[in-house]
Amino acid sequence: FTTGALPEDLSLYGPGSADLWLSSSAPDTDVQITVSEVRPDGQEMYVQRGWLRASQRALDPSRSTELRPWGDFTAAAAAPLVPGEPTPLRIEIQKFAHVFRAGSSIRVTIDTPAPTGYWVFGTLPTPADNTVWFEPGRPSSIVVGHTPYPHAERLPDCATTAQQPCRANTVPVPEGPGPAAPS
Repeated sequence: FTTGALPEDLSLYGPGSADLWLSSSAPDTDVQITVSEVRPDGQEMYVQRGWLRASQRALDPSRSTELRPWGDFTAAAAAPLVPGEPTPLRIEIQKFAHVFRAGSSIRVTIDTPAPTGYWVFGTLPTPADNTVWFEPGRPSSIVVGHTPYPHAERLPDCATTAQQPCRANTVPVPEGPGPAAPS
């Protein structure tokens, strides 16, 4: 999912949550959310990821917030999915600070987990066909923190950005403006 070009710089800071309604053909599945910046120079820059094994979706309501779902990763809280039934999942997006520049787009990719840097997520071997729902009563969304702060005027150089490689963007960016910063 990719926004249109941002009309102004947008600084995001803190944790985030991808709140998905997901159905699967399997009783368990792994989900990865990746946030990236599609830059006006044609490069896509990785920003942050989050992962969840769907059977571990139970939350601790006393610790969870709008921005940060706090999982109850105990054996007693684990529950399989009912194949084909839409089920709410809140996937934590690890804390990050990133300025999305005017003219760039924000991309959110929903996929299966892949190793990134030092993070290794042992995925389930069972194949699954997953569906993300977007309809009344099943409003999948993403929530991130917005904090205006001073920053450099130019895009970072892809060659000097540690642990956040750029790659050529191969997916079209939608026409029209993307979201404006909250006022």
